[in-house]
Formats: sequence, structure tokens, C-alpha cells
Amino acid sequence: MVMSMVSIPRMTSWSPFAGHAESSKVNSMSKARDLINAHLYPVLTTFAVVYGTIQIAPIAQQARYFNTCVQYNAPLEPGDKSEVRAMWISKSVRLCTHLGQGRPSR
Repeated sequence: MVMSMVSIPRMTSWSPFAGHAESSKVNSMSKARDLINAHLYPVLTTFAVVYGTIQIAPIAQQARYFNTCVQYNAPLEPGDKSEVRAMWISKSVRLCTHLGQGRPSR
């Protein structure tokens, strides 16, 4: 014989208005959750993206400056060998690193 699992609801206390009050609470909680999901999370996401952009902007500007400095100071020709290219790029990186920190280059 196979027994099936059936859940029997428990009644804690009986009141003619108990069902109405509980469904009202559930309804209001559901509405509040829907309002939070619909309005609060998108607003918080927008603020997070804007804050992240503001934080990254100075780093991006510094990287653009550094890349421009390296490209300007490394006289590369299309036919250069890889060793020559590496030498010029390393020298210009050292120069731009020292310029960026305010120290004179050697």
C-alpha cells in the first residue's frame, strides 16, 4: 500500500476575521515588494553606475595622457625590428613614468 503525503493546514486560533486580516497583510506586503522592485532597484542601479563613472574618469584621463606620451616619445618606423621597437617603447615608458610623477627623467 502506497501512502501519499498530504499536508493538513493547522488552525492556530479561530476568528471570523482572521482570514481577512492575513490576506490584507499579504496583499500590502506584496504591493510594497512590487513597488520596491519597480522603483528602488533601478534608481539604486543608476546611482551606482554614475558613481562608478565619476570614480573611473580621472584614471582614464591619466591613462590617455600616458599613452599619448609614450606614442609621442617612441619614434617607431614600420620596418623596425622587434628589439628596436621594444627598446624605444621601454625608454619612452620610463620617460613618461618619471614625467607623470613629477621627477626629472635621466
